[in-house]
Amino acid sequence: MLETPNPLLLPSGDYEGELIYTLGNGKDIDYHALAYNDDEVKIKFNVSVEHAFFYQFPNGSENVQLAPTNGWGAWINGGQVPDMLKKEVPFTLSTSSGFKVWMQCEHNVGSGCGLKNQASAETLPLDVKITIPGFISNQQPVRNLLLNTDTLGHTIDMPGRFVVDLHSKLNFSVNKPEVEKMVKAPGSNWKGGVTLIFDSEVE
Repeated sequence: MLETPNPLLLPSGDYEGELIYTLGNGKDIDYHALAYNDDEVKIKFNVSVEHAFFYQFPNGSENVQLAPTNGWGAWINGGQVPDMLKKEVPFTLSTSSGFKVWMQCEHNVGSGCGLKNQASAETLPLDVKITIPGFISNQQPVRNLLLNTDTLGHTIDMPGRFVVDLHSKLNFSVNKPEVEKMVKAPGSNWKGGVTLIFDSEVE
């Protein structure tokens, strides 16, 4: 019986191998009285591993508008600053391998992205977190994993099986200290671009 390595655990690429059977009495292949022209049989293998990787966001996901969980009513009616501005963006993921993920930002703030006041050029941090059920990063579940701009990326390990249309999500948020600064500029418009980089070629 020929056993091969689990292709889900192999990086994409071309692989070569050779299997040798000996011929003759008491050897791997023994036909007893038959005569053999050779004393061994070589079988060469050439195998290509090409992993699948595909994700899909709903239409309109390229424009994300942040808002308080319960709307702006408490701020408008009583001046209560929201604890957070946020937006959840779902997506589906199909993959046969692990991958890395990181961000590129229109406005960098530390190791993350930011939102810029279009009037004053003030920039505040934006948290971007990813959740992928069943996947692991640094021995922890990928649940609200904070993304950054490090090009080494977060290594995301798959659960050891091919996944198709796995429901996952991104969470964009601005925390209360930043919201307090935002509301001090009534009518201000804060914007920033975030590009996610998925690299499925993980060694």
